[in-house]
Amino acid sequence: KAATLKPNILYRWRAATDDERVYGYEVFRTEGEGEFVHLATARGAMSSFIDASVVGGRAYRYRLRAFDLAGNRSEDSNVAEARVPAGVPMPS
Repeated sequence: KAATLKPNILYRWRAATDDERVYGYEVFRTEGEGEFVHLATARGAMSSFIDASVVGGRAYRYRLRAFDLAGNRSEDSNVAEARVPAGVPMPS
C-alpha cells in the first residue's frame, strides 16, 4: 500500500513469512508506466519505506521483493500506486 505524506510517499507492506527467515526487502519504484528500478533495501523486520525523492504532480508505482540470508528471493509483490499532488515542494 502506498500513501502520500506531503512531500513524501509512505510505502507499507505486510511482513513476509516462509520456511526461511526473511532478512530484508528490496524496494522498486517506477514513475508512471516506466520500468521498475531498485530504490532501496530495507533490512530486518521493517515493513515500510518513506520515499522522500518524489516530485509534486507525478504518479509513482512501487513493488518489493523479500529475501533471506540464503539468497532466496520472493516473487515480486503486487504493485501499489500513489500520486503526489501538484504544488508539493521539491525535496531539499
